[in-house]
Amino acid sequence: MIVPLTVGPRRMRATNATAWRSSVDDDAVAPPADAVPRSSATTERADAPAEVRPSHDGHGRLTVAGGDFARARPRRPRLRAVALVAAAVVLGAVGCRSTEVAQPAPGGSATDGDSGDHGGSGGTAPRPTDDDGRAADPTVTSATGGSGRAIGGMRYDVSQFGYQENEYLFAGTAKTFPPSELPPAPYRSRMIVWTPSDPARFNGTTVVEWAQVSDFGQFELTVELNYQAPMLEAQGYAFVLVSAEEGGVCDSTPNGCTPTSLEGADPDRYGTLEHPGDPYSYDIFNQALQALKRPTGLAPLGPLTTRSVIAEGFQASIDKWYPVGAPDPARFSGRPFGIYGALNAYLASGADADARLADGFLIDGGAPADPPIYRVPTLHHLDESAIRRVPTPDGPNHVTWEVVGAAHTDRWATDHFKYPTTNWPPRLARAEEEARRDQYDGFAPDAGGATCKPGRDTGTAYPRRLTLDAALVALDRWIANGTPAPSAARIQRVDAPPDAPTDKLARDADGNAIGGLRSPIIDVPIGVYDGEGCVETGTMAPLPPERLAQLHPTHRSYVERFTAATNTAVDDRFLTCDDAEVLVRKASTSTVGGTDAFSATPRCARRGRP
Repeated sequence: MIVPLTVGPRRMRATNATAWRSSVDDDAVAPPADAVPRSSATTERADAPAEVRPSHDGHGRLTVAGGDFARARPRRPRLRAVALVAAAVVLGAVGCRSTEVAQPAPGGSATDGDSGDHGGSGGTAPRPTDDDGRAADPTVTSATGGSGRAIGGMRYDVSQFGYQENEYLFAGTAKTFPPSELPPAPYRSRMIVWTPSDPARFNGTTVVEWAQVSDFGQFELTVELNYQAPMLEAQGYAFVLVSAEEGGVCDSTPNGCTPTSLEGADPDRYGTLEHPGDPYSYDIFNQALQALKRPTGLAPLGPLTTRSVIAEGFQASIDKWYPVGAPDPARFSGRPFGIYGALNAYLASGADADARLADGFLIDGGAPADPPIYRVPTLHHLDESAIRRVPTPDGPNHVTWEVVGAAHTDRWATDHFKYPTTNWPPRLARAEEEARRDQYDGFAPDAGGATCKPGRDTGTAYPRRLTLDAALVALDRWIANGTPAPSAARIQRVDAPPDAPTDKLARDADGNAIGGLRSPIIDVPIGVYDGEGCVETGTMAPLPPERLAQLHPTHRSYVERFTAATNTAVDDRFLTCDDAEVLVRKASTSTVGGTDAFSATPRCARRGRP
C-alpha cells in the first residue's frame, strides 16, 4: 500500500504525519531478533529513526517499518583464516604503504576469453613519474565459463554501438587503510571493460565506476555507466565496472553466497572469487586502477593506453534520511563505508593519496559534511535528497553541483534495473535500446509521477543523467587542460530547521526548488519536480492548466523560451550538446502551449561541435 498523495498547485504532499514514506502492508511482521539493518543504493536507512524509514524498498518488496532487515550473517571464515595464517608470509613480501595525505595539486558483445592484442600501447600517454604513486600489480585473467557472459553491466549489444565488452578476474594481496589495521589478505575480484571496437575512436580517458552494492538481495548496480552510456559511446570513452565490495562478490549466509551476489548467481564463472572483507575494498579498487593504467600482464584495455582515469560512483549515503543531516556520524561507525558512501570513504581513508592513480573523481548522491583535501579535480553531484542543511563550499580541486529537480533515482535508472541471474534475456538490439532511451529521456509529468515508488512509470521522470554527462565532460576538461568545472549556485534552504527530510528546500510558487543548478526543464517549467519528495525517489506533477496557459500561451513561445534556456545551459557547461538536442527535440514535439507546429535546434548543433 502506498500513502495517498494530495496534488496541489504548489507541491505534492502525503496526507498523514509520515508524509514522505510508504506504508507497510497490514500483515507485515516484525524482523527476527537477530536481524540487522542494512544499507542500499536507494534505501540507506541503517540506524535511521523509525519514523523516517520508508517501508517500500522501491523494487517491489515491502519491508517492516523499521527498515530493510536481513538475518545477521557470520563473517566468511575461510578467507579470514587464510589471511591470518598467511599474514607472516605476506607481511614479509608486501610492504604497507604510507597513508600520509598528500597536498592538492595546483590548479589543476560480452564474450569469454581474450579479445585480441592486450600487450600493445596505442596512442600516447604521459610517462609515469615517482610522484604518480602506484598500487600493487594484480594478476589479470579473462573470465570464462558459466553462463558465458558477465553478470551486470549493459543490457544491450554494445557491438552494435561500436564497442566491445570483456570481463576479467584480477587477483592479488590487498591491504587496509585507517582506521582498519587488519593484516594484508589475498583476494580475487572482477571487472567488466568496454572499449571502442576501433581503437582510433578512443578519446584517451577511461571512466571507472565503483559498483554500488544494493541491499535488495545484495547485488551490484551499474548506476553511473547506465546513465552515461549514450554520451560515453558517442565520445569514445573507455569505461569499466569494478567489483570492489564484499557483498557484491559474495554475500555470505550459512548456506553459502546469496543467489544475487556474483558467486551465488553464477558459481561456475565466479566460484574462484574471494573477498577478504570491505576494509580491503579500497586497495582492491586501487589495484583495479593499477591494472587499467599501468598493466604488467594481460591489459584490460587491450591495445589502448589511457591518458587519464576518472573514478566515479553512486553513494549509499544515509545522511539524506535526516532533516538536517545525520546528527552523530560516530553512531554509524559499524557501517563499512560510513554514512556518506564508498568513494567518499575511500578518499577520506587516504587510499587515493597512497595510490595516486585516479586523475579525477565524480561522486554522485552524497558528500561529506567535512570534506578532505582533494588531491585531484573532484566533483560532487547532489540530487535534492542529498542536500544537507549546511552546504559544502567549493574549494581547491573541488566543485559541488546541487541539481534542482533531480531525485535519488528516476525512471531511466529503474528501467535499467535487473536482478542478477544466469538466465539473462537476450541482449537488446540497437533499435530496441534506442527506443528505450528515447522513452525514458522524456520529462513530461504524468499520472504516475505522484506515486512514491521508483518504477518505469512511477515517480519522477526528471532526467538526472543530463548533469552527470556534463559533470563528466567538465572533469575530463579540467584534467586535460586545467580549466575547472563551472561552479553552480546552491539550492536555497528553508529558513527554520525542517521537521522532515522531505522539507529541507525552499520552493517557488509552483513548487520547484529555488536556486541551485537549473536545467531548461526547471527554468521553463511545465511541471513540479520534487526531488526530495519521497527521499528515495522524487515525484512530479503537471502545472495547473491556467498556469501553463499563463507561462506558455503558444507552442512556439514555449519552444523558443526552452531553446534559449538550453543554449544558456550549454554555454555554462551544465549541459552537453547531444543532450541539448534531445531536450529541444522533446520540447518541439510536445503540445505544450498548443498544437501549432514549431520546432527548433540548439545553437551548438547549428554551429557544429568542436
